[in-house]
Amino acid sequence: MNNLPYFLALNRIKNIGPRTVKKLLHRWPNLKELFELSTPERIAEGLPAPLASLIGSFDWDMVTSDISWGQGSNQHLLTWESPGYPLLLKEIADPPVVLYAKGSMEALNQPCIAMIGSRNPSVTGAENAFRFAKELAGYGLSIVSGLALGIDAA
Repeated sequence: MNNLPYFLALNRIKNIGPRTVKKLLHRWPNLKELFELSTPERIAEGLPAPLASLIGSFDWDMVTSDISWGQGSNQHLLTWESPGYPLLLKEIADPPVVLYAKGSMEALNQPCIAMIGSRNPSVTGAENAFRFAKELAGYGLSIVSGLALGIDAA
């Protein structure tokens, strides 16, 4: 069973988070079955009409784009079912359904630190973030980012 495209789809649908995905996965371990249902069938299965409709009208080009990105050099897509998904991350209350990772997968098994900040930092702020991350990485810490603009990107 390969739930990857369906995890990617659910990850892209607005207002669907990890808790909803957990419920859907509990009901449909093979998520393909959920996506093959018509909107009225999803509603009959107990899904709220707005959610059933969002799933039915999903733009699969986004999944194609994600899969294409994941095939890039040193780029990885990890879902809850992926063997490389960080075990400690799975233990939090609402772990991300999909991780978009760039770089060495071994870095996910090292001590990590997240860097977050303004999406519109000053030039000095972005330079400081870059130097701070570089220094921490030099001490063997993996720098984790949400890939947002600004400090995350620095």
